[in-house]
Amino acid sequence: MQLKDKSDLVFDSLVTSLNEASTDTLRINILNDIAWHFAPTNFEESIKFADSALALSRKIKWKKGEGYSLKHRGEAFRYRGEIQKALLNHETALSIFQKIDNSKGVASLLSNIGIAHYMMSNFPKAFDYYSQALELGRKNEDDNGILKNLSL
Repeated sequence: MQLKDKSDLVFDSLVTSLNEASTDTLRINILNDIAWHFAPTNFEESIKFADSALALSRKIKWKKGEGYSLKHRGEAFRYRGEIQKALLNHETALSIFQKIDNSKGVASLLSNIGIAHYMMSNFPKAFDYYSQALELGRKNEDDNGILKNLSL
């Protein structure tokens, strides 16, 4: 018997949870978790799961799920090196989170947009986004968000 690595176990656990999910919002959250899990290593799978979460979010008109789906699509595109597509998804998700007043989502997307600008060597714009995210992290007393943006 071959032991699976940790990422395979996480994926198997998420798929099991997805199959047992009793509500659409729970399915969306799990699909988004799977999309995030794949983003750095399997871009196509990440986009596929994010697209499924996005379609279901739009079907039930759940803006929070839609925002996270777009965020994860953006991350998959960024890891794939398609920075313009990443920015498009991140900026759309940012707009959604601003409209629904989700400050944690806003802060995270400001960081992600900053990373994209950094990758395009637009350092002043990257710094501006990191600074906005840092300020929001401090306002929300989000230690993880503060540390993330200080490191960026």
